[in-house]
Amino acid sequence: VEARKAYKLLDIMLEIGVPLDGFSLSSLMSFPSTTEQITALWKRIEPELNTDLNPAAYRSIITAYGRVGDASSASVVFEEMVRVCGNRGRSIECWNVLLGALAYRRDGEDGSEMLDVENAAALQMGKPTTGDSTYVNSDGTSNHKIAASDNFTTDNFISLLHRKTFTEASIVILETMRNGTSIQLGTKLMQPPKPNSQTYCLVATTIANSLKQNSELALQLFQEAMDQGVTADGRFLNALLRCFGDDINGALAAWKGGIGAAAAKFEPKPNDNKQQIINRGANLLAAYNGLMHVCGRAIRPDVALRLAYAMQKTAGIEPTETTLNCYFAGKRLALSMTDEFRNFSFSMNQYESLLSVECTKYSSKDKRRAGDKKIRIIL
Repeated sequence: VEARKAYKLLDIMLEIGVPLDGFSLSSLMSFPSTTEQITALWKRIEPELNTDLNPAAYRSIITAYGRVGDASSASVVFEEMVRVCGNRGRSIECWNVLLGALAYRRDGEDGSEMLDVENAAALQMGKPTTGDSTYVNSDGTSNHKIAASDNFTTDNFISLLHRKTFTEASIVILETMRNGTSIQLGTKLMQPPKPNSQTYCLVATTIANSLKQNSELALQLFQEAMDQGVTADGRFLNALLRCFGDDINGALAAWKGGIGAAAAKFEPKPNDNKQQIINRGANLLAAYNGLMHVCGRAIRPDVALRLAYAMQKTAGIEPTETTLNCYFAGKRLALSMTDEFRNFSFSMNQYESLLSVECTKYSSKDKRRAGDKKIRIIL
């Protein structure tokens, strides 16, 4: 419904001659739900723009392709953004958006699902024949699908990602950024930026989403990040721990071996600003939530309950509803992959009940309960 309204508004704007810009395109890119719709919308709006697309507009297109599972087209749009926008399109934000597009997808379990960047490049760079038009209807459907063309040049960047799995592609991009390897784009060389914490977080997310147990790769990624002086952000550590799949023993060993210490080290200090002090514990909590997800994958509510106790006693942080949701998200994923755990024992149900109690205690920071009346019971 909202998409139809947006496309109808676009029709009206074009009808009365309202000038469009990159922000118009960015706003509309949240509505298409297929590759064809995204391409059709982009090719329809581009001729009507009163200026060239800016990096923000290109990033919205890349994100849209990633959201619908077409990381190949996202890679091609990234290559165009770098060529068109020059240095503005080569920032760390732009590279991270491409990695984010890869993180949306999961590799095929048999390893056969790969990027087909060369074919996507042919479709994107193909020119419609004379008389053809590209149009997005008010219901979001397209009247024209971009035709394939042989008139495109496969450059070094496209060949770098072609026929790679999503995990392999993300690692190749990270290594290119970390090593500062120049990439050939037409007649020019592109120097990639150095990776930051978000870069490592997105690569770890892609690895975790492959649904394969990649503990060795996760530990290697963690060590590389620490060697590079990358901040041990809680979201990055959360994604790293989810790479362990259902290997709860391996995840706990990794936590004791350095990940837990790294999370604690990044916590705000007493002399930090007020906002940082208010958010104290958030980094550790995010990392612990990654462990909870592994507990869910392993269907081990008993370990999750012990973790909840340890969070309060050792780290001084309270588990939250998000912590509980991370456990159940891991459990849902495990149940979707096998029927082995369908018959839960009574003791396991008890552990989950106790875990729910620990994670849903009253919190003064919970704004939803700000109006609740508090009663003190003295026994």
